[in-house]
Amino acid sequence: GGIPAPRLLAAAARAEQPPYAFITAVPGSSAEESWEFLSRAEQLAVARQFGAVTAAYQQLPHHRLAAVEREIGDGRASIQFERAQRLAEIEAAPTRPEDRRPFDDLLPAQRDELIYFVTREAPDYFAVPLKFSHCDLSHAHFYVSNATGTWQCSGVIDWAEAMVVPPEWDHTYLWFWTFTRDQEAMKACLQAFFADTRPPERFARRCFAAILQPMRGSRSGPRCVTNSPNRNPNPARSCAR
Repeated sequence: GGIPAPRLLAAAARAEQPPYAFITAVPGSSAEESWEFLSRAEQLAVARQFGAVTAAYQQLPHHRLAAVEREIGDGRASIQFERAQRLAEIEAAPTRPEDRRPFDDLLPAQRDELIYFVTREAPDYFAVPLKFSHCDLSHAHFYVSNATGTWQCSGVIDWAEAMVVPPEWDHTYLWFWTFTRDQEAMKACLQAFFADTRPPERFARRCFAAILQPMRGSRSGPRCVTNSPNRNPNPARSCAR
């Protein structure tokens, strides 16, 4: 009950007409729209709230998702599918300039190292207890509000991609898509997320393994929230360390 998210009011699947769902509205506006209007102190305070909210919903029981996963596939099936996709993209040679992807700029030795990582090292990082995860955390899906006079996280929307996966999936979305590699904001977020525990061993490499799953060979790169002076210009190095 303490996790700010839309609540389902009514839903139905109808034979002759499209299905419908009614949910409660989330107050405020998206972080994408509001971030630049927050002071730096307010941004860091909200980042800590994002981390606390993420930690809270990852602790939710997810046994009720078993029936859904049996019908449409589970997180482990998604990991296997995405792994095959990444390997195909790494090994493929582009035939047109517009088909080039980040993987195509790797030297042969780097390409071999990445293939080894995907096939040998990354699977060990996924052999962990899975967590209920949003899997699409971006600045457009976190809502904030200053209705009380203080900027606060007012909700998390768009749970259509939610799955039971390793927890680092959401961390990578926070790093790339929510904070756009803003190191100070991400540090504040992680401090709140790990308030009662320590990050797992080789946390950065676990996150690197996770970001290879939803990348889908993106040519455009992560979306941006702000041109913060704390933005790290070298995300691959930060993730892989």
